[in-house]
Amino acid sequence: MELDTTTSQALFLYKGKVFDRDVVKGDSSPLDPQPFLVRAYYVPSEEQLQQLWPIILTTLRELKPDKMLQLLASPDGPPYRAARLFYLGGQDNIYADKGRSTLSVDVLYPVGETGLPWDIDTQRLTPGLFITGEGGPTNIWRIHRIERDAWRCPLFTLAPLLLASGFPILDLAGVSSAARKTEIASHYEELQRCVITHAYRGAIARAKDIAEVLITGKSGKPPSDPFHTKLEDIFAQLKAGKTPLSWLTYNLCQKLRLIYKRTHPENALEEGRAVSPELALSAVQDLIEILRDLGHVKETSPASST
Repeated sequence: MELDTTTSQALFLYKGKVFDRDVVKGDSSPLDPQPFLVRAYYVPSEEQLQQLWPIILTTLRELKPDKMLQLLASPDGPPYRAARLFYLGGQDNIYADKGRSTLSVDVLYPVGETGLPWDIDTQRLTPGLFITGEGGPTNIWRIHRIERDAWRCPLFTLAPLLLASGFPILDLAGVSSAARKTEIASHYEELQRCVITHAYRGAIARAKDIAEVLITGKSGKPPSDPFHTKLEDIFAQLKAGKTPLSWLTYNLCQKLRLIYKRTHPENALEEGRAVSPELALSAVQDLIEILRDLGHVKETSPASST
């Protein structure tokens, strides 16, 4: 770390507040307004996100975090956020009350080196992710852009990965089979766990499974037939006007089927890339739209969402 270019940008933490350092007067005071700081953990890819999840949670909940992001407003507007990255660089003393008090503070230095993982990943056109705060389902951010400020420190533009509408409550009153109700409800619970733990391949699989169970009840094909065969039957029914299903539900089911195929390792290798978290979350949104289209959602207040 080149301290001659970054020390002036350091942040001084004392009892949960950020202080400035007045070198001339030898007096320090809390910054107003306070910077918005969150704990942060960088992950290069979705695959490593799932592998490192226990370590990520442990790191984010440490008493003194190793890295922190300062979140700022982005010129791109919401939902984007700008962010500066700091690392814990040890302790120092600053003076307050006109030099009468000495405060032992933690020092956060801005990361200023180049060639670090986020730079390398971005150059490869595979930008990574920051997990922040407590690591909840809305605390994962994709790096959208990296710029350098006047001190050569990275300024990140981050895009959130979140399920905007949440999970609605299921209404399976219209499903006649008790076994089918149980299967749908079980898959729906697993789907929510997959999203919360960022298990995106699992989320795609569960979304596809729920859609297939629902379509099985509308198709004339046996439950053991492949999903694509059932959809072919639904397609024929739609063309003949013999089903209450909509073309929207049919096309969203086809999308889920195709995305699910891409989660298989051999298909991912053939495509040359893995399924992204954004695409996985869009599959979850597609399923929610299917559930609404089929009347299997209790429209309630947002407070009842998961």
